[in-house]
Amino acid sequence: MTGTTTRLLWVDAAKCIAIFCVLWGHCIQHLAEGECGKNSVFLFIYSFHMPLFMILSGFFADKLLKRRFRQVFTAKSLQLVFPAVVWGVALFLVWRLLFPDGPHSVIRVLWYSFWFLKSLFVCVLIFYVGARILCPRVWLGLSLVFLAVQLVDFEPHLSILQIRYMFPCFLLGYAFKRFQTEFDRCAAAVALTSGVCFLLLLPSWNQELMWPKINFFKMLVFPGCDTIRGQLYTVYYKLLIGAAGGVFALASIRLLCAKLPGAFLEKAGAIGKHTLGIYILQTFILEVLIREYADFSGTGIYLFSLVYAPVLSAAVLWCCVEICRFCERSGLGWLFDFNKFNRGRHS
Repeated sequence: MTGTTTRLLWVDAAKCIAIFCVLWGHCIQHLAEGECGKNSVFLFIYSFHMPLFMILSGFFADKLLKRRFRQVFTAKSLQLVFPAVVWGVALFLVWRLLFPDGPHSVIRVLWYSFWFLKSLFVCVLIFYVGARILCPRVWLGLSLVFLAVQLVDFEPHLSILQIRYMFPCFLLGYAFKRFQTEFDRCAAAVALTSGVCFLLLLPSWNQELMWPKINFFKMLVFPGCDTIRGQLYTVYYKLLIGAAGGVFALASIRLLCAKLPGAFLEKAGAIGKHTLGIYILQTFILEVLIREYADFSGTGIYLFSLVYAPVLSAAVLWCCVEICRFCERSGLGWLFDFNKFNRGRHS
């Protein structure tokens, strides 16, 4: 197996692990008894799993800089925005058909469903503006847009996109790709350093830190030392634990994949290639159907979180992968990425 093939497979394998963590977290969020924000397993998963996904997305950002803005905007709209809109409408219709007392606003469903796709789309555009348009020096331009992102007021409606936390993770992925040789050579040291930081931050991680409401602009206009200190702590605690956990997971997966048999790595990588379809399909299977018709009351918080949830996540993952593969064989892969429809029409 060549080095190039190995590198591609380990990234896809990392996507496989990341999407499994998404399913596991969603199982606890939608099916477990009690408040998920007080579930330690849920808090652990949510401390790093979406930052890991954004780091993996940023890993491929260097390819964007070789294309014109119009090409990037069109391709990412077809890959991220169109599926979010189409499947968001489908989700609204399913809810209204199966549950008449469900959400009555299609706009609300469209905005709050599949948030990561929209967040990634915004991160891509911000990255491109900073790296190609704003400044001829890539890292200076990215530094400027990073600062701008930290100062923008995203409350209340844009907070769902979590740009203040996701964009730095996207930049981390880009940096790891730019310095991939160094990353591969120092993966053990990176895993150790980030792992220690993550473990030090984890004990104080809680529900309040998960969804902070911050307005840096108002802090600058109406300064107050206690307010600034408290809000900076809240914001950057979430950013630091997400980045540390995401980097630790990425470096650990890189080290693990170097030791795994090629056949196992290929199977995990094959699953990782379907993360977009899995993310969409699990919303219907797990968050709607299983949530409505399955009853796990009385199983106990930790029994469900540590046994039932991962087993159910694996079953949902298998089901989603099989549906994705069926769609690919049937020429319907474009249902999850409209770029494929565009390519198939011109092939």
